[in-house]
Amino acid sequence: MGIWKKDLIKIKGFDEKYQGWGHEDSDLIIRLINSGIKRKSGKFAVTVIHLGHPILDRSNQKQNFERLMGAIKNKKIKAEIGI
Repeated sequence: MGIWKKDLIKIKGFDEKYQGWGHEDSDLIIRLINSGIKRKSGKFAVTVIHLGHPILDRSNQKQNFERLMGAIKNKKIKAEIGI
């Protein structure tokens, strides 16, 4: 994804409360949308590259998902622990 630096700073970037695998990227997008940023699709227009990496520990996935659902429900904008 591409994000303007000023928009990333506005929401305090990724939330460091997310530990291990899961939902930190969705949380970032939800908070951008909640702050009024409009999403544009790059489907069929941009190249997608995914960097290979070891699979992270998934033991916190449930807590991460609950944190994401809270961000959606509460219309969260800023990361609790971020930039």
